Amino acid sequence: MGLAAVLVGLLFSISLGFQDEGLASMKYELYGLVGGGVLFYLGRALQGRDAG
Repeated sequence: MGLAAVLVGLLFSISLGFQDEGLASMKYELYGLVGGGVLFYLGRALQGRDAG
C-alpha cells in the first residue's frame, strides 16, 4: 500500500513535470513519499506489535 502511494505521487510528478510545472510536480512527489513512508511505518509497527 505504501509503495502504491509513492507510485501515485511519482506519476503525478512526472505528469506535471512534462507540463513545465516543476514546483507543483515536486509537491506531489513529496506527498507520495511522505504518504508511502507513513504507511510503511504503520505497517511495520502493527507487524511488530502482533509478533511481540
